[in-house]
Amino acid sequence: MSDWASGLPRARKVADAIRKRLAEPEAANRDKHVIHLGDVYYSGWAKEYDANFLSCWPVDDGGEISSWALNANHDMYSGGKGFFDYLLRDPRFKAQEKSSFFSLENDKWQLLAMDTGYHTNWLDPHDLYGDQDKWIAQRLSNTDKTGILLSHHQPFSAFEKGGEKILAKLEGPLSAGRVRGWFWGHEHRCTLYEPRHKIEYPRCIGHGGIPFYVSNDPLPKDQGVVYEYRDGFDDLLETWNYFGFVVLDFEDDVINVRYINERNDEHKSETLTRA
Repeated sequence: MSDWASGLPRARKVADAIRKRLAEPEAANRDKHVIHLGDVYYSGWAKEYDANFLSCWPVDDGGEISSWALNANHDMYSGGKGFFDYLLRDPRFKAQEKSSFFSLENDKWQLLAMDTGYHTNWLDPHDLYGDQDKWIAQRLSNTDKTGILLSHHQPFSAFEKGGEKILAKLEGPLSAGRVRGWFWGHEHRCTLYEPRHKIEYPRCIGHGGIPFYVSNDPLPKDQGVVYEYRDGFDDLLETWNYFGFVVLDFEDDVINVRYINERNDEHKSETLTRA
């Protein structure tokens, strides 16, 4: 999930729905992880992590379910103090080892989660700081596993600018076809794109906890949008979106993906393949 930590009642419903999915009988023997792709509102202070994040995080302890979190622009409005000095010290996030980027992998797949929020300038950088691009290139080049990227900021969008710096720094592994899918947040939408930049499955899942006005305009298919979740509250003067999250179930050479809203209803599913 992404952009979830607003503390709103409907965001807490997302956490409740995630708990139910984690408790599904078919998930009993799985290795389970819950990942937040960034943004604790409004400025990422420790008190906001307490009120909007940790108090309703769907993992209650640091047991069999691992917790992970990415840094983002709202987390950095406080200088990243809440993220680095408070959240990552919580025992539930101990597997992350206080790093703002990390990797998860099995025999077939490798997930690389990037920090696109950190920068010496407080303004939203929408970039990869430090040597993350070299780390990603190295991890993807020395394996036959299929790469999936996770980030807060988008590599591209049909609705706003941004992503050019990230794409430029990852040109090597992207042009080599080492990245099969990419999940990101930032925009408070759930939008699926057609393949671009040799990414077969580009997916925006930033609809975790911030209200977003639902447009009745046609999908911008000329911008590569193949699906956008637009269900919401239509009994008001304007329509506002349902929040949601995504479940990825890894099964050998495929990932079964379910898109689920705050009411725990599945509104979209797909299968990601390695080739």
